[in-house]
Amino acid sequence: AVIVLKKRFVDLGTRLVPEAINATGTVFSILFISILVSCVSPLICYRHPDKTDSSMRSHVSILCWKGGEHTSLVTIGMVSFVLVPLPFMVLVAYGIFKYPKHVKSVAGKPFLLSFRFL
Repeated sequence: AVIVLKKRFVDLGTRLVPEAINATGTVFSILFISILVSCVSPLICYRHPDKTDSSMRSHVSILCWKGGEHTSLVTIGMVSFVLVPLPFMVLVAYGIFKYPKHVKSVAGKPFLLSFRFL
């Protein structure tokens, strides 16, 4: 944030929106794997030796697909997935898809600055 503000007030040619998009994309790139693992961890279960039940690998005391806590964790994980990693993956796909068009264009500089994190 400090670097963006410095660039904005010292170098008047700096565009704030592309810089903010690039900074946000960089942070999401760094945190993407840990956020994704947190979202899908309720879905990772192992079967008990007697083959009657299964438990979450991350919390062995929680039985999978038996309601209660597991249902809440799966719901939170899926909502979190739809709100954070999925939009980021769509944005990355959009950037990759549109990249060739903007590289050829003189007016594509803001786009290229925004998607530098790729």
